[in-house]
Amino acid sequence: METAWALVFGGLIGLVVVVIAVPIVAIYRENGDLTMRRGRFALWVLLYLIVAPTAVGVVMEVLPHIAVYVILAVIGAVITYLFYQRVVRRARDAGKGKRIAYIGVIPIVNVVVFVILMVVPTATPGEA
Repeated sequence: METAWALVFGGLIGLVVVVIAVPIVAIYRENGDLTMRRGRFALWVLLYLIVAPTAVGVVMEVLPHIAVYVILAVIGAVITYLFYQRVVRRARDAGKGKRIAYIGVIPIVNVVVFVILMVVPTATPGEA
């Protein structure tokens, strides 16, 4: 019974790291001048919010083993890191700063931020 609770607690800690810490590190470290247009960002949002969770759910149903969960968590952390770099790039392209990307770390609010970034057109060079 103790082992089960340890696994649950470890899983919750891992979830917090993937959901909160990884995006914050990705946003903080994205200091280049790369940008991303709306269309490409929309594809990343689709991947991050729909395709990746669906694939994880299918794999978890087919291979219910703790090692698979650890591998999926690592892959999820990598995808989250890459995605939040793209959030900063899109915010930069839209003439917004990193602040909007940090707001996008908050669960549920992040969907609103992603929609805003998909709708806002590219800023002209004078506005950025």
